[in-house]
Amino acid sequence: MATHPCFWVEKDGNVWIRRDTGQIQPYPSAFGNGAVFSSDNSYVEQCRKDGLWKDYPDGLALCVITPGGEWDIDGPAYPGDGQPARPCPWTRTGDPRKPETLDVNPSINFPGRYHGHLRNGKLVSC
Repeated sequence: MATHPCFWVEKDGNVWIRRDTGQIQPYPSAFGNGAVFSSDNSYVEQCRKDGLWKDYPDGLALCVITPGGEWDIDGPAYPGDGQPARPCPWTRTGDPRKPETLDVNPSINFPGRYHGHLRNGKLVSC
């Protein structure tokens, strides 16, 4: 069972910084599995307009890089059965800026690519 610890990254000018190590990359996915960040792009804004994005009091649009790709935790779910996107089914607890406190329910499933959980700041495959 593969496990990937999560870590917070944030944009600083034209680069992204991993806050626990100071590592710099041009975009979040360059950090690899476990990068947790807040997205601020046109996709998020469109999902908000369509009622598909779940806003939390912390004001973040939370995303995580997983072994299956980028997971928009606060964004819509795509069931993969021909049905349209559905409003965000995930709930999260903890402080994303302190990923070790982060839990998300239910599991994430990218069919054929990745199925796992985010528990205590770790991505754990099923």
